[in-house]
Amino acid sequence: MTDEVGNITMTSAPNGVEVTGGLVYSQYYNLIKAPFDAQKVYALQPPVYENLAIDPVYLRQLRRAGRATVADQAALKKAYVLSKQRASLNLRECHNRSFGTREEHRISLPLLRQVLADWDSVVLPTREHVSLPWFSVPTDDVLHFLRGQINRHCLLFEYILGRAGPMFSLAETVPMVIALRGLRYCYDSNPLFKEPVLFGDEWTQVEWVPHERTGLGMYRSMQRHGFGWWRAGLFQWESWRFRGPITRRLLVGNLLLHAEYRRR
Repeated sequence: MTDEVGNITMTSAPNGVEVTGGLVYSQYYNLIKAPFDAQKVYALQPPVYENLAIDPVYLRQLRRAGRATVADQAALKKAYVLSKQRASLNLRECHNRSFGTREEHRISLPLLRQVLADWDSVVLPTREHVSLPWFSVPTDDVLHFLRGQINRHCLLFEYILGRAGPMFSLAETVPMVIALRGLRYCYDSNPLFKEPVLFGDEWTQVEWVPHERTGLGMYRSMQRHGFGWWRAGLFQWESWRFRGPITRRLLVGNLLLHAEYRRR
């Protein structure tokens, strides 16, 4: 959710010059995701957490209709709390560590042998002023920023959840789902454009008939301010709800599209 920060993987065509010469691909990425990684399982990332925002009565009805458990909200709530604790602990323990960028190149064995053979004869150029292609930011500043990123999404979800009754209205469910979805993009370099409801602005979705859709337009604030947040005028902070028709136009790519739920 920050501009000019991301990862990149570069590959050539299957029979391209680079592949023929021995270069399979090159990767460049930052390591700030390391505190949240446990055997490729990242804190607060599972999409199934969005089921915490679905009306429990609705889930019970689905279970009765299909005779299968759609989501165990009690288990999901425990997993969510433990994931939060894990993220908080990892951030607290990383203040004395340094995180940088990593550059990786996958090459063939013949190319590696050629590089090793020519390594001693390579003369590296010396320059007095070197312009580095990355940012240099104190670790404490980055960790405080990431904690704030996580907290703002957790606060939105938990505040609305705490005020909701035994049944969740659609107006309550939508911002909770948006908050949980935003958690998946708040501390790493996942491409935000893959999530149109967060990244996009206004577009037409063609299914059986065209539907006008609305996104939070984070790309606008990222371009203007370098930081992604919701477009002004979409959310009523005094009532913690999206404005009128905005709610239904935000329903993109989740269980909320179910017709029975939308009639609530």
